[in-house]
Amino acid sequence: MKPRTSAIDRYFTLNIHVGISVGFLSLLNFRYFPAAHPGYFFVFISLMTITGYQIIRMLEGIQYPFGDLKNRVTASDKAFIIFTLLFIISAVACLLKDGINPFILLIPAFLMSMTYSVPFPSLKKKVKSLRYYTWIRLLLIGFVWAWVSQIVPVWEAYREPGYRYLFISNALLVASWVIPFDIYDLSRNTNEYFTLPGKNGYTLAKKEALLLILISFAFRFHLFEGQPVHIILTDVFLYLISAFLILKSKPGQSKYYASFWVDGIPAFTWIFHLLMIYLLGK
Repeated sequence: MKPRTSAIDRYFTLNIHVGISVGFLSLLNFRYFPAAHPGYFFVFISLMTITGYQIIRMLEGIQYPFGDLKNRVTASDKAFIIFTLLFIISAVACLLKDGINPFILLIPAFLMSMTYSVPFPSLKKKVKSLRYYTWIRLLLIGFVWAWVSQIVPVWEAYREPGYRYLFISNALLVASWVIPFDIYDLSRNTNEYFTLPGKNGYTLAKKEALLLILISFAFRFHLFEGQPVHIILTDVFLYLISAFLILKSKPGQSKYYASFWVDGIPAFTWIFHLLMIYLLGK
């Protein structure tokens, strides 16, 4: 029993679930742009997210951006080394097939992630990073996810109608998914980041998350015209399951509730999408 528990803990500690979630979100985005081909981007984005999250966690808590890097980034974690090597292999494959453009487009996401995790340097005192500002933190997470899952893999389609609507919709939807994680943190007394549940209580925070979902759906609604029925039904499912899981979140839940169920929303939605294609056809 212990090895199984350990394996599950490692799965979540290494943020493998986050990488898979972002990968499936990219697959959902490809539905709106038939000319684009997901190909290996699912693997590339998933591995890049896993590796990126680990690097960001290593950098967290550093007072000066590169002051303590040597002591924090170590090569002792074999799993981290394996995922990094796999990411490098997938990155080389991406470079050979699509050129340098996807990597250039990753730069803004990297910079946004750094402003979220690493405090700005100061001669007098430590300056708070952007994660200490409630709404900026939520939107920043949403924009990074939307950027990595849409702008990077589907950058060729930026002139397509609805491209910007989809980006804003994804960013707001992902921002709402953060709330269940913040509600879980209430039971651990880790609200130093001034989360919405920490400031306003978890009941009001869930209402604010539902507001984000409604606004996100309003942007997504602009994309429905001319789309096949299976795409519309899949998106309705996406929003219904998001709202349901947010409403069910509460303090004291298992630490796996948000990590498995909420981060699993894109994967569950993709499975529903395949089911709709099977039942209704393309």
